[in-house]
Amino acid sequence: MRLLERHKGPLQMFLRPQALQLNPPGTAVGAGQMALVGGRVVDVLYSGGEVDTVIQVGSMSLFATNPVGSASFNPGNPVTVSFDSATALRYHEGRLIED
Repeated sequence: MRLLERHKGPLQMFLRPQALQLNPPGTAVGAGQMALVGGRVVDVLYSGGEVDTVIQVGSMSLFATNPVGSASFNPGNPVTVSFDSATALRYHEGRLIED
């Protein structure tokens, strides 16, 4: 049974910033990956060997950390945010869902 069928109502997810990958809109995701479409880069901060990016997706603000040299985006750029679904911690009614 699928996760959304087993747990009625809102779900929450926790993802580490390093688990988020930024891609141009329309980029296909691989097996086991999830994608949040319709994102927009709000801010970019270069810090040593990493780039910290703030992304707005609907009413959510996300923070991604990627190595310098990965795909670069500027404030205002549209993006798709993808991640390996196995890296997401999922919560329902404040409790961790163990799959």
